[in-house]
Amino acid sequence: MNIQDIKNIQSILSETLNVFIRLGSADIDKKSIKELYNKLDNIDYSVFSKMIEESPLSIVHDYNKAYFYLKSYLVDDPTELLPPDYDFRSRVERMGLNETAINDIIELWKLFEGVILSIKDHLYEVREFIEETGLNQCEQLPLHELTEQLITVSATQAKNIDSIIERMDKSNQMCSNSKETSQSQGYEEADNSNNTLQKNYGKGLLNLFHGNTNLIDELNGKTDKQIAYLINKWSKQLNNHNRPLIENPKNNLRSKFARELKNNGLIKCCVDVFSRKLS
Repeated sequence: MNIQDIKNIQSILSETLNVFIRLGSADIDKKSIKELYNKLDNIDYSVFSKMIEESPLSIVHDYNKAYFYLKSYLVDDPTELLPPDYDFRSRVERMGLNETAINDIIELWKLFEGVILSIKDHLYEVREFIEETGLNQCEQLPLHELTEQLITVSATQAKNIDSIIERMDKSNQMCSNSKETSQSQGYEEADNSNNTLQKNYGKGLLNLFHGNTNLIDELNGKTDKQIAYLINKWSKQLNNHNRPLIENPKNNLRSKFARELKNNGLIKCCVDVFSRKLS
């Protein structure tokens, strides 16, 4: 992966967000808005898909580097990036913009939101690949913890990245080459149930529901709104073993829930729309 490609994406996101943060206090011309719109619209997402074509060690390393540069923008609601009590209407009125200019800025924000959601989806696909191939298990560390280690090293400009990579490489040599997805520890009912595997639901969906096919069955015939309500409800409940009934969408799993439900034909709306319904 060319890290400069990730830096360029970060720069475009930063430049766009800065427009809205300074809105009302700085002049904005139509040309600059159009140029920024074109930059956003032409972002090349192949930089993410190319990660999984590299060596196992490089995939984890590149994912963490990309996460480091883009983590500030990986939010579920892009409005969270704006200052508290942000009032778009009062800001544009203060600038005396005409309706055309206002519409251009609104379209820029819509595109900005879409780009952020797309980046999240692409990074999630890389993360999902890492987890499915067991690369994070080889490291014997949750991926987010490994990420934080590399972020800390990068932020302080430390010199020990090579030692971390060397440790990753040694761990990788000790791993099996199995491509089967590892089940989360402690969910014996999901791991050992032959009935679960006989269902027609995808393995990714079964993992999210900890093998509780009865819950998935209950979603059949429900509206998207009802399905979102039930998932939000179940994610807060515990099973008889005092463990979470299902995964919690808040744990950076909204997009995965939406994607797996879509792949299994349980929801009608698109992945991006449904993921926003999960709180």
